[in-house]
Amino acid sequence: MTDPSADPVGSVPAQAGPPDRENTVPAGHATVATHRRPREPRHRWRRWRRTRPFWGALFVILGAVEILVSMKVPLPIILHIGLQGLAGFIIPFVLLLSGIFLLFQPQHRMFYSIIAMVLALTTWITSNLGGFIIGMLLALIGASLAFAWSPRPVPATAPTDEAKTPELTDTRVDEPEHTAHRAGTAGT
Repeated sequence: MTDPSADPVGSVPAQAGPPDRENTVPAGHATVATHRRPREPRHRWRRWRRTRPFWGALFVILGAVEILVSMKVPLPIILHIGLQGLAGFIIPFVLLLSGIFLLFQPQHRMFYSIIAMVLALTTWITSNLGGFIIGMLLALIGASLAFAWSPRPVPATAPTDEAKTPELTDTRVDEPEHTAHRAGTAGT
């Protein structure tokens, strides 16, 4: 007869508690490595997203896409004549580019957000009332969010070896020049 408390070869004892993935890990599998791998891309994504005005840029891009789509709507009421028809496509395209630049060049966020605000307001005239108002409002909200965004302060790092070394200070008491001069000439 075998001892019921002895574990059979090749299994990992279950921990007390409700059954879940952590309690049913087969023998020979590293649990630490399997738990860290899925988290790494998510943490890298969060770190990347927090270093730029992500939500503002996303709203600007969505607004520009909506305005561009509204220009292609086959409504008989919409007229595209001459330069106004061309501007109706160019302005939302530049608005889309400013949203992309907000994502990939966050150091110039003030410039691109102001450009996005001005372009979003000009779509009222050139692009079917700003993409039937929805695209214009999305772009304005996104530009405002990007303008208001500021990078998080960098956390203080651990002090380096140079910072740990105490500075050498001069412990002697400074004497007036005439006293130091006399002391130096007295021995000669």
